[in-house]
Amino acid sequence: MRNPDTVDDLVQEALARVIAVRGRLDDEAVAPYAIVTARNLVTSLASEEERSRRHRPRLVDPSEPERPEDAALRQEEAAAVETALAGLPDHEPEAVVAHEVEGVDTATQRRHHPGAVTAGWPGGARWRATRRRRPWARRRARIPPPGRRPC
Repeated sequence: MRNPDTVDDLVQEALARVIAVRGRLDDEAVAPYAIVTARNLVTSLASEEERSRRHRPRLVDPSEPERPEDAALRQEEAAAVETALAGLPDHEPEAVVAHEVEGVDTATQRRHHPGAVTAGWPGGARWRATRRRRPWARRRARIPPPGRRPC
Protein backbone atom coordinates (compact mmCIF):
# COMPACT_ATOMS: atom_id res chain seq x y z
CA MET A 1 0.00 0.00 0.00
CA ARG A 2 1.52 3.26 -1.14
CA ASN A 3 -1.30 5.64 -0.26
CA PRO A 4 -1.05 6.78 3.41
CA ASP A 5 -4.79 7.49 3.55
CA THR A 6 -5.58 3.93 2.51
CA VAL A 7 -3.16 2.59 5.12
CA ASP A 8 -4.86 4.71 7.80
CA ASP A 9 -8.28 3.46 6.71
CA LEU A 10 -7.11 -0.17 6.87
CA VAL A 11 -5.59 0.32 10.35
CA GLN A 12 -8.77 1.96 11.65
CA GLU A 13 -10.96 -0.79 10.17
CA ALA A 14 -8.73 -3.52 11.69
CA LEU A 15 -8.80 -1.79 15.12
CA ALA A 16 -12.58 -1.36 14.92
CA ARG A 17 -13.03 -5.06 14.20
CA VAL A 18 -10.62 -6.09 17.00
CA ILE A 19 -12.38 -3.79 19.51
CA ALA A 20 -15.77 -5.19 18.43
CA VAL A 21 -14.74 -8.78 19.29
CA ARG A 22 -12.29 -8.01 22.17
CA GLY A 23 -14.67 -9.27 24.81
CA ARG A 24 -14.93 -12.71 23.19
CA LEU A 25 -11.14 -13.21 22.75
CA ASP A 26 -8.47 -14.34 25.19
CA ASP A 27 -5.69 -11.86 25.91
CA GLU A 28 -3.15 -13.98 23.98
CA ALA A 29 -5.46 -14.24 20.91
CA VAL A 30 -5.97 -10.47 20.40
CA ALA A 31 -2.62 -9.82 18.63
CA PRO A 32 -2.87 -12.80 16.20
CA TYR A 33 -6.53 -11.91 15.50
CA ALA A 34 -5.55 -8.29 14.72
CA ILE A 35 -2.76 -9.47 12.37
CA VAL A 36 -5.03 -11.89 10.51
CA THR A 37 -7.81 -9.29 10.30
CA ALA A 38 -5.40 -6.66 8.89
CA ARG A 39 -3.98 -9.18 6.39
CA ASN A 40 -7.50 -10.15 5.25
CA LEU A 41 -8.46 -6.49 4.85
CA VAL A 42 -5.37 -5.82 2.70
CA THR A 43 -6.06 -8.90 0.57
CA SER A 44 -9.72 -7.93 0.14
CA LEU A 45 -8.79 -4.39 -0.87
CA ALA A 46 -6.19 -5.62 -3.38
CA SER A 47 -8.59 -8.11 -5.00
CA GLU A 48 -11.33 -5.46 -5.12
CA GLU A 49 -9.00 -3.00 -6.86
CA GLU A 50 -7.88 -5.69 -9.33
CA ARG A 51 -11.48 -6.61 -10.12
CA SER A 52 -12.34 -2.94 -10.57
CA ARG A 53 -9.37 -2.47 -12.92
CA ARG A 54 -10.36 -5.52 -15.00
CA HIS A 55 -13.99 -4.44 -15.36
CA ARG A 56 -13.33 -0.74 -15.98
CA PRO A 57 -13.26 -1.09 -19.80
CA ARG A 58 -16.73 -2.63 -19.69
CA LEU A 59 -18.15 0.34 -17.83
CA VAL A 60 -16.86 3.17 -19.99
CA ASP A 61 -17.24 3.39 -23.76
CA PRO A 62 -14.03 5.13 -24.93
CA SER A 63 -15.44 5.90 -28.38
CA GLU A 64 -17.16 9.15 -29.09
CA PRO A 65 -20.89 9.04 -29.74
CA GLU A 66 -21.85 9.35 -33.39
CA ARG A 67 -22.61 12.90 -34.35
CA PRO A 68 -25.61 13.60 -36.63
CA GLU A 69 -23.44 15.50 -39.12
CA ASP A 70 -21.23 12.40 -39.59
CA ALA A 71 -24.23 10.28 -40.58
CA ALA A 72 -25.47 13.00 -42.95
CA LEU A 73 -22.02 13.30 -44.53
CA ARG A 74 -21.81 9.52 -45.09
CA GLN A 75 -25.24 9.55 -46.74
CA GLU A 76 -24.26 12.44 -49.02
CA GLU A 77 -21.03 10.71 -50.03
CA ALA A 78 -22.85 7.44 -50.73
CA ALA A 79 -25.42 9.26 -52.87
CA ALA A 80 -22.67 11.07 -54.81
CA VAL A 81 -20.80 7.82 -55.48
CA GLU A 82 -24.02 6.08 -56.53
CA THR A 83 -24.85 8.92 -58.93
CA ALA A 84 -21.34 8.90 -60.40
CA LEU A 85 -21.37 5.11 -60.91
CA ALA A 86 -24.84 5.26 -62.48
CA GLY A 87 -23.51 7.68 -65.10
CA LEU A 88 -20.89 5.20 -66.34
CA PRO A 89 -21.72 2.86 -69.22
CA ASP A 90 -22.01 -0.98 -69.00
CA HIS A 91 -19.24 -2.75 -67.09
CA GLU A 92 -17.26 0.36 -66.18
CA PRO A 93 -18.79 0.72 -62.68
CA GLU A 94 -17.46 -2.77 -61.91
CA ALA A 95 -13.97 -1.70 -63.02
CA VAL A 96 -14.08 1.42 -60.84
CA VAL A 97 -15.30 -0.53 -57.80
CA ALA A 98 -12.64 -3.19 -58.37
CA HIS A 99 -9.98 -0.49 -58.44
CA GLU A 100 -11.19 1.62 -55.51
CA VAL A 101 -12.56 -1.06 -53.17
CA GLU A 102 -10.65 -4.24 -54.00
CA GLY A 103 -7.38 -2.50 -54.86
CA VAL A 104 -6.96 -3.94 -58.37
CA ASP A 105 -4.38 -1.77 -60.14
CA THR A 106 -5.14 -0.01 -63.40
CA ALA A 107 -2.57 -1.98 -65.41
CA THR A 108 -4.33 -5.24 -64.52
CA GLN A 109 -7.68 -3.65 -65.33
CA ARG A 110 -6.45 -2.56 -68.77
CA ARG A 111 -5.11 -6.07 -69.51
CA HIS A 112 -8.35 -7.81 -68.57
CA HIS A 113 -10.79 -5.20 -69.92
CA PRO A 114 -9.24 -3.37 -72.88
CA GLY A 115 -11.21 -0.31 -73.87
CA ALA A 116 -12.94 -0.11 -70.50
CA VAL A 117 -12.99 2.92 -68.28
CA THR A 118 -9.37 2.10 -67.48
CA ALA A 119 -8.37 3.33 -70.91
CA GLY A 120 -9.47 6.76 -69.75
CA TRP A 121 -7.46 6.58 -66.53
CA PRO A 122 -4.02 8.14 -66.25
CA GLY A 123 -1.59 5.90 -68.07
CA GLY A 124 -4.20 4.74 -70.59
CA ALA A 125 -3.81 5.47 -74.31
CA ARG A 126 -7.17 7.23 -74.56
CA TRP A 127 -6.31 9.46 -71.62
CA ARG A 128 -2.96 10.51 -73.12
CA ALA A 129 -4.48 11.11 -76.55
CA THR A 130 -7.29 13.21 -75.09
CA ARG A 131 -4.85 15.38 -73.20
CA ARG A 132 -2.77 15.97 -76.35
CA ARG A 133 -5.74 16.71 -78.62
CA ARG A 134 -7.76 18.91 -76.35
CA PRO A 135 -5.85 21.50 -74.35
CA TRP A 136 -9.06 22.45 -72.52
CA ALA A 137 -9.13 18.95 -71.01
CA ARG A 138 -6.01 19.80 -69.04
CA ARG A 139 -7.90 22.65 -67.39
CA ARG A 140 -10.93 20.41 -66.77
CA ALA A 141 -13.19 22.91 -68.51
CA ARG A 142 -16.80 21.90 -69.21
CA ILE A 143 -17.26 21.95 -72.99
CA PRO A 144 -20.78 21.33 -74.36
CA PRO A 145 -21.31 18.21 -76.49
CA PRO A 146 -21.29 18.67 -80.28
CA GLY A 147 -24.45 20.30 -81.59
CA ARG A 148 -25.29 22.07 -78.33
CA ARG A 149 -24.60 25.58 -77.19
CA PRO A 150 -23.62 26.63 -73.70
CA CYS A 151 -26.34 28.34 -71.69
